[in-house]
Amino acid sequence: MELHQQAWLEKRSFILLPNQLKFHLKDTRGEYESYISYEKLKNEAQIRSQRNHKLFFITVVATTFDFCILLQSIMLNSGFIHLILPGIITVFFAILYKLKKQEYVIVETVDYQRVVFLRDKPNRRALENFLDRLWIQRKRYLREKYFYISYSQDI
Repeated sequence: MELHQQAWLEKRSFILLPNQLKFHLKDTRGEYESYISYEKLKNEAQIRSQRNHKLFFITVVATTFDFCILLQSIMLNSGFIHLILPGIITVFFAILYKLKKQEYVIVETVDYQRVVFLRDKPNRRALENFLDRLWIQRKRYLREKYFYISYSQDI
């Protein structure tokens, strides 16, 4: 099973192999490929969210500026025509902030490395199906490798 994710200038591909997970990353810094054994994966996933603090600050400043212009227009009894351009700029930064917010699903390994999946790329259901398949494949691999019953030695 494969999962392909793309966000802005970054492409991620995950492929389930019989005994390991293949991870391929291509971004502005170059290409990276790694193989992670099922033995190293921990059986838990974390959900994290990353926000752009600079965009948040700009949005708050633009909103405050709009509010000050609104108060000035009310106090001086002038028209609200001065609110159009700052309002458009504020809405633009708010939408940009919302679009740049990224949620991740992180699976850690026993040697404290991380496998990072984008949560909503291509959609949340595809990621959940891939992670379910990953845990099933991991369980099958570990059972085949370590779980052996010798029927000739009856205790």
